[in-house]
Formats: sequence, structure tokens, C-alpha cells
Amino acid sequence: MLAERIRMLPFYRDEQCYIWVGGHDSNGAPVLTDTGQRVLVNRVVYREFVGPIPGGRVVRRSCRRLDCINPSHLYIRDERTKWCDSIG
Repeated sequence: MLAERIRMLPFYRDEQCYIWVGGHDSNGAPVLTDTGQRVLVNRVVYREFVGPIPGGRVVRRSCRRLDCINPSHLYIRDERTKWCDSIG
């Protein structure tokens, strides 16, 4: 199961962040391969430790570190407001 793999893969703590040391996509976002498909680790971690992700929503990080997978730093935004986050 994918959630079990997340619990076993390495990360390290940097202050309050959990820094992913697995694979990353071309933008630097943490990814892993599940049944031949690349998945964003922050979405898997959010679903496993926080709850479901409604359709049309994205998972953002309050710490602004793209490689952080700390569940307490993850929150949901809708697709339109995610661009406001990247500007401000």
C-alpha cells in the first residue's frame, strides 16, 4: 500500500519541516511511483494523515518549502487561489 511506503521512506527534520529525500519532479516537488504512475507525495501524506482532498483542490505548504511533507504544514486550497499563494 502506498501509505505504508510513505511511512518507510527516508526524510529528515529541518527545524519544523520534514524534508523529503526521495524522488522529485522537474519542479522540485516530492514524487514517487505507484503502480507505474508518478504521484505527488504531499497529496498522499495529506490523505493519509489529515483527510480526503476534495475535487479541484490542491495541497499547499504553510512553510513554503516545496520538499516539506510535514502533515501539520499541509493545507487545502482551490486551484484558482493557489496562484495567489505563489505571488504573495
